[in-house]
Amino acid sequence: MGDFFQTRRGVTFYEYHVPEMMKSLQKIGSELERQNNLKEEELKMKRGESNEYFTSPKV
Repeated sequence: MGDFFQTRRGVTFYEYHVPEMMKSLQKIGSELERQNNLKEEELKMKRGESNEYFTSPKV
């Protein structure tokens, strides 16, 4: 099986399936980054709301 890359299935795997897997992995990475950014913004908003209750009133 050392010549897999030379078989029809091997060529299909390396020329089609591997690039498709790479695209999928890049999309997963992008979506994880987007999710993290949204969560970070959500936490910033929550901190801003909670800080209002602990600040001293301006006189």
